[in-house]
Amino acid sequence: MTRSKRFERRAERPVNQDSFVAEAAALGLCVMDSPNDPKPSLVLANGCVVEIDGCGEAAFDVIDRYIARYAIDLAVADVAMATPSLDIARMLVDIAVPRAQIVRLLGGCTPAKLCEIVSHLNVVAMMMALQKMRARRRPGNQAHVTNWRENPALMAADAADQCAGHSGRLANAAWRRADAMRG
Repeated sequence: MTRSKRFERRAERPVNQDSFVAEAAALGLCVMDSPNDPKPSLVLANGCVVEIDGCGEAAFDVIDRYIARYAIDLAVADVAMATPSLDIARMLVDIAVPRAQIVRLLGGCTPAKLCEIVSHLNVVAMMMALQKMRARRRPGNQAHVTNWRENPALMAADAADQCAGHSGRLANAAWRRADAMRG
């Protein structure tokens, strides 16, 4: 299928390119998949992390020590590190894979493993994964005024009425305040 000239010209515009700077791995200018990136690895000894992504415990900085002690779930680390990154990336966007399963698996990944997983995703897949992984602990309501004639106080009262299940002191108080403000 041929593309129209208009789309070809737009694709060639610098603003539509991935980056404005030519990647140069030697200078550290790589967005993803630099040859200098560490390979994912995790070595455990006596129930403790002794190596993360090729960096031994003696060379750990503060962040590495924190990750080793608190961030990596050692109970699932072996399974997580053995699972191919592409498989985990596919799980992130698969609606049939429960969020809890992915959270458990990602808890055993090292930083380089997480980067490798994300490198398999395009922008849309990243947004899908983010939506799946960002679960709210409680539902959130979002309201906005779409008509300048609507009274915001009445809209707030309606929202409170809905939240209270059409009953309760909150809804009644909201309606009384809205009536007083409208008056």
